Amino acid sequence: MRRKILVVDDSDIVIAWLRSQLERAGYEVVAASSPAEAAELVAREHPTAIVVDIVMPNVDGGEVIRVVRGRDPNHLVPVVIYSGLPLRRLHEAVARYGVSGCAPKKRDVTELLAELERCIGGDGAGIITPKLPGLTTQASSQCLFVDDDASVLRSYQRWFANKIDAAFVTSPLDALGRLHAGNPPSLVVADIVMPGMSGLDLYARAVSLSDGWRGRFVFVTGSDRFAGAGESWNVPVLQKPISVERLHAIIAERSFAA
Repeated sequence: MRRKILVVDDSDIVIAWLRSQLERAGYEVVAASSPAEAAELVAREHPTAIVVDIVMPNVDGGEVIRVVRGRDPNHLVPVVIYSGLPLRRLHEAVARYGVSGCAPKKRDVTELLAELERCIGGDGAGIITPKLPGLTTQASSQCLFVDDDASVLRSYQRWFANKIDAAFVTSPLDALGRLHAGNPPSLVVADIVMPGMSGLDLYARAVSLSDGWRGRFVFVTGSDRFAGAGESWNVPVLQKPISVERLHAIIAERSFAA
């Protein structure tokens, strides 16, 4: 079955053009031009991902994101901002709204297609795990796993999804957005080497937002040269391949285990 993309834009011309481009790439497309219509389609059509402009003359893109998230409270559906904003402002919007990614609006949709594939995964799986039987439900116990390698996230999911309340993201910017959110995670497990923003940069940005993030990170790395990276910040650094027992012990020490 083809993966389904919900496009939200107040321009019929943009919607028609994106529909033709996405369908040519093998996606099924449904479209909305208002927050209410977008929310209805999320509930009825169960899209694989949502593409939304945030700068529209008649529609507040932030309101679109808020409303569709209301129909998708566990953030199971990746949201990609597609806008003509400068790249720096696009990245700021990703962090502000806590969405999965962004792509600049232009005639060549290569970057948008690449971002969709990154967010939903080549196998069609979402980047965030659904709540499975046995997960804890307290938001304060949530652990956020951040790694640009989807296979590593799937391993985390197999190890921890039934033991702790966890979320899994491939984008450091998405992770930063979640740290801004109303119910931020209590612990972040982040790869150090990631494109765009390293795990070290993510930690520094988090601490700049709130000093309370100190001591609430765990670094993971596949390189020996980062073995002592967390010493000055008193952050544990685990080498890949990861010791599941050691990581679980770190999480349990902070009372995040079920």
